[in-house]
Amino acid sequence: MLPVSEAQIEYGETVVATLKQAGYRVEIDCTGERLGKQIRNAELEKIPVVAIVGKKEVETQTLSIRTRQQGDIGTMTLTELKESFKSAITNKANI
Repeated sequence: MLPVSEAQIEYGETVVATLKQAGYRVEIDCTGERLGKQIRNAELEKIPVVAIVGKKEVETQTLSIRTRQQGDIGTMTLTELKESFKSAITNKANI
């Protein structure tokens, strides 16, 4: 989970807590680094799915999703993301 600024950390923490409760391994990057550097660090750590939370995502209660395999795949609601995870796990496929 990559919040664009400190203003989005609270929403990001809510999403992280929900996903952890559903059984997924999730972390939030609150380092305060530039977004580009946060994305690059996630790629270097081979994190398969990154959710980016900015002002627009907080307003619409969505997440901007990037995967290691496909890059930017657009926005999803939290429910859509959990369904995508379930489907990927069931089919042993990448999102």
